[in-house]
Amino acid sequence: MKKLFTSFALCACAVFSIAQDGPVPEVHIKKEVFKMQTPGEYQVMISITCNNATVNSFASYKEDLDSMGGEVEVTSINTGGANFSYVDGKVKFLWSSLNLHGTMVISYLVQDNAEWDIDQPGTFKYVYNNAVAEVKIKKEDIVYPR
Repeated sequence: MKKLFTSFALCACAVFSIAQDGPVPEVHIKKEVFKMQTPGEYQVMISITCNNATVNSFASYKEDLDSMGGEVEVTSINTGGANFSYVDGKVKFLWSSLNLHGTMVISYLVQDNAEWDIDQPGTFKYVYNNAVAEVKIKKEDIVYPR
């Protein structure tokens, strides 16, 4: 049902949004995963950078954490004004009206009592010129600062 609602919301925004003229936004995503002092605890920071134009629409960032084993708790740290949820192994940030030019950082905390595949890519979607644009995190843009 939530997938249906999200799909409907993206379609509705695509149909009813005002056409945006000008250059297409260059959107880049970087994921940083910090291992915390408590075993099994990680802070995940997602940097979404928009150059050359402004993203001014409905937008979402989603990441699938299904590959984790054991008990998992995920809590938001910085939502960037989005509605945050963690349901059925999926992290979601939803903006009904995002105004992004420059860099925005969103973050969450993962507590897992099993090993976690931290290379999970995420996807940022937004509406531009009445169409849904999608940007996926590339494996080389997932880093582990020490």
